[in-house]
Amino acid sequence: MSKSIDWFVTPKCNDKCKFCYAPLAFEDYKLSLQSYYQICDRISQLGFKYVTLCGGEPTLNDYVVDIVKYLHAKGIRVVFYSNGIKKEIVKKVVPFIHYLSLPIDAIEESTGLLRSKEQNQKVIELLDEIAADKLDVKVKIGTVVSKVNKDNLELIYNLIKKYKMVNCWRLYQFSAGEVGGKNKHIYNLSEEEYWNCVNKLKQKVSDTELLSCRTREENKGYCIIMNQKGDLFRYEEKYIDLQNNIFEVEMDDIKSLYDTDKNIVQKQWVTT
Repeated sequence: MSKSIDWFVTPKCNDKCKFCYAPLAFEDYKLSLQSYYQICDRISQLGFKYVTLCGGEPTLNDYVVDIVKYLHAKGIRVVFYSNGIKKEIVKKVVPFIHYLSLPIDAIEESTGLLRSKEQNQKVIELLDEIAADKLDVKVKIGTVVSKVNKDNLELIYNLIKKYKMVNCWRLYQFSAGEVGGKNKHIYNLSEEEYWNCVNKLKQKVSDTELLSCRTREENKGYCIIMNQKGDLFRYEEKYIDLQNNIFEVEMDDIKSLYDTDKNIVQKQWVTT
């Protein structure tokens, strides 16, 4: 087990992506800052070394900067997922995180089928500001490979390769869960089509070590998912409530709920 947990600190989001597989049913709990600190303490007690903060859009959690600082102070490495729209909040957490994960799914979005134009613009602005300010952070770019953008991966590579702080480009095969599942006729591509795109890309790019791949099948069952208040879930193209809370289980119990071998492989980029 990689000792990494994904904490969905809010279900709220400020974009409306039709391929999104974030959990629709997660509630927005009005927790106090002290409650978040208690969850952080429990994460540490269980021996987790890495926490991915995600959602929704984590910058919409009013306490997210405090949560990041608290985890950092406890020696836990934070991977911070954001769509980049609230970039000033992202810049506040940058000094305290291990990895910043930002999405780029297209260079110019004119079809209305991927993320919003504002989101794409904000990510590029954020990358430019991180570079200009010489902020010390590792950046992972995430791209959902789908029928819509499968022929444009080289364009994305040509954009991100100029940013020296980007040391991981994660290529996700579209996963048909939640909102994405309702729109799979737009995005779905087979695993064979996915690998054809990736292998074609590898022939054209100079830095293949930058690439990290995850198929739709590899996305199932491995990720330790926790909602806002500590309930555990597993993703199988739907979110399965495991009827366990982080305060009620030990690490061995958690390991039994997930595919631990797959977890190690799929979280390898986090631990670098």
